[in-house]
Amino acid sequence: MDKKQYQQLQKSVNRTKKSMLLQVVYSVFFWGLVGIVLSYFLPLAYYRATGDDREEYQSIPSAFNAGYQEDSLKDDTLEKYRYYWYEMGQRNLHYDPIDRQAQLGFLGKEEVYPVISRLGNQKRVAYTVEERYLFNQVMNTTVSSDTLTAFAPSTTIYEPGNSVLTYDSFLDYLRSLGEYKQAEISITLKNAQIPSELREKLADLFVQHYSIDYRSGNIFGYSDEMVRQTISNDYDQQVTESVTQGLVFLEKHYKDFGNLGWDRQDNLHFTNNLTDQIYLYDFGDILDYVKDNGVKVSAVHVSGSCAELAQWLTENRSLVMRVQLQQLSDIMIQDVVTEGE
Repeated sequence: MDKKQYQQLQKSVNRTKKSMLLQVVYSVFFWGLVGIVLSYFLPLAYYRATGDDREEYQSIPSAFNAGYQEDSLKDDTLEKYRYYWYEMGQRNLHYDPIDRQAQLGFLGKEEVYPVISRLGNQKRVAYTVEERYLFNQVMNTTVSSDTLTAFAPSTTIYEPGNSVLTYDSFLDYLRSLGEYKQAEISITLKNAQIPSELREKLADLFVQHYSIDYRSGNIFGYSDEMVRQTISNDYDQQVTESVTQGLVFLEKHYKDFGNLGWDRQDNLHFTNNLTDQIYLYDFGDILDYVKDNGVKVSAVHVSGSCAELAQWLTENRSLVMRVQLQQLSDIMIQDVVTEGE
């Protein structure tokens, strides 16, 4: 083989190498692109096949929230579990399904929902919970909050006989704030009360949570919103049905959904020094207790104008063992426009 033939052969080999390299690059690019596309379409097909297609997956914020109705909680196990978890297990943390947002992720999806706190007619976001799914399996949960300062309550406990601050001085403090400040307080009762009798005594106060008489310091309970969803016309029976249904549901699905990320050490630090702590429960034990003893209320979490609260605490001081201030806020006054003005 002469020199010219050798050079031609070498050029041919080089062209073949380049062609093979381009084919490899093209194949990697093509199949990588196919893999990325499938990684999004496969979970979407999976969610559709399993019935978990209640939203349109798109970039956050998602437009599906516009027509979302809370009634859909009845048909969605996870939504219902979230509702009961916060409504029963927290004094003033509530799941907000209206603002839940979702988008498809790699081989799964990402969901974000706010946990809100209420004070009178005001709502504010206490936490944001982000969950990363591999198909239907939660792989990671992150709890974050940008409003820690807003939720740092007074840690002073006001109770009769307290050497730091007496019950009467606490009443004077509330009266001094008047009608244009509203407060959120937790009241521990001297004796457990029958739900209907206590509800009558609470009159027009806004009750955010009732803690059932279970163990000392227990906050697990129910809300008026839960009670309104039951069929019975008897209030005490409604309460019993609501609490029982919630406990049965939480116990049944706890193995599937767990503590919603609140069992992770890196998430729990967000609850330090806040108004609401995340408590973990054995729902079976509470259910057995309710079946044996019925539902009575050991504590309530209420809000109202400071003047209203001071008046109620004055008139019902015989019921109160301890009262703790949680939040203070200005009352939002909305302008009323009369037709013709």
